[in-house]
Amino acid sequence: MGRAMFRCRTCLLALLAPGALIAPAAHAAAQVTRVLPIGDSITQGGNGHASWRYRLWFTLSRFQPVDFVGTRRELFGGDGPTNPVASRYPFYWSAFDRDHEAYWGWRATAIEPRVHAAAIATQPDVVLVMVGTNDLGLDGAAGVPLAAAALGRIIDDVRAARPAARVYVGLPLPISPSSGFAGGAPHVPALHQAYAAVVQSKQHPAAPLVLVDATFGFEPHVDMQPDGIHPNQAGEQHVADAWLRALWLTWTPPPPPVRPQPVLVDPSFEAIPLADGQWRERPEHGPWRFGATGAAAMGVHDPSSALYFGAGGEGTPSGAQGSQALYLRDFDAATGTLAAFQTLATTFDPARSYILTVAVGRRLPVGGVFGGFRIELLAGNTVIGSIEDTLVPVAGTFADATLHVARNHAPVGLAGTALTVRLSLTATAGEVATDFDSVRLLSH
Repeated sequence: MGRAMFRCRTCLLALLAPGALIAPAAHAAAQVTRVLPIGDSITQGGNGHASWRYRLWFTLSRFQPVDFVGTRRELFGGDGPTNPVASRYPFYWSAFDRDHEAYWGWRATAIEPRVHAAAIATQPDVVLVMVGTNDLGLDGAAGVPLAAAALGRIIDDVRAARPAARVYVGLPLPISPSSGFAGGAPHVPALHQAYAAVVQSKQHPAAPLVLVDATFGFEPHVDMQPDGIHPNQAGEQHVADAWLRALWLTWTPPPPPVRPQPVLVDPSFEAIPLADGQWRERPEHGPWRFGATGAAAMGVHDPSSALYFGAGGEGTPSGAQGSQALYLRDFDAATGTLAAFQTLATTFDPARSYILTVAVGRRLPVGGVFGGFRIELLAGNTVIGSIEDTLVPVAGTFADATLHVARNHAPVGLAGTALTVRLSLTATAGEVATDFDSVRLLSH
């Protein structure tokens, strides 16, 4: 992802006026930026409107080669000759890059389970998220905490696949009191506050989060379709301009600090105090984050003696460190996408070698089938070293698996990008589980 995303700031700001839609121009050779739009109907588009994606894509394409990505392409109701209206969107059929990950009528809680697999499939550099309108419209005040929690998981799901992806979170638009979602209209400010708190809590220097306020200056009686929920042409331009300003103003952050040795936080998963046999599913706070699709369980637990030798009471399982461990469990053979990860403040130095050691746990038969393991070290979004299934621990114990990354092994161009440790399963069957403990990363 190039730093010179926009080459002419004066030209760009001139394009931010409403209606400043331009056709893409020819580019010199440059790296393509992959942009993943995630959202509901306001992002997908339909009922004759192509959504804000249409206008944003044309403007971005003027200054930087961009590839909108996602597992979907269609508008709600199909892509017929009146959807979108050809006179309003003359380049839709010939030039517009329609890929997206947006679902008409879906709550954030329903969209989130699709995100991790989509991010793995599309490998985005930039992610634009605008969700929550349906949570408010369908659930009222109860939708606020549910949508905020789902947003947090969406961010984790993206980072589990692309640790250095830049995530931009759009505040949901106002809802007209005369719309079918009138019950949710009074709760929009509360959702904005909740989203701001989520973004603040998940900030990381290696992958900054940006809160984008497209509501500033947005006038529902002018910028909405008659339904009082979806933007009209003027509203689409308004939202596209907000995304564009955020992209331009925040594209080049200061690099994260460099430290002599990689520093892992909570390498033995003891930060959340648990009693013997207790589990904490996907904890919301802490350095270790999780990403998953489908029927999966992930988090931290204090295993009992029914799962590991020596684990009774506050005892340490054989081969582990401390009384607690990280767990990944997949209930669905068709899923196969779940991971735990930690992005460090430490940056990659190609002149150093790295040794990553992780204690891998195989439960006793009562705890389920061993799920295998993959251990990866990433610099930015690039895997610079990985091992998988290099050993099978004795049932009821942990055993060390070690990954070596030799100096000058990875491209020099990755220097200065943050390191990420990622742990995942390899088994393709359902009802499998693997535990991890005592993560050690050294360099010299």
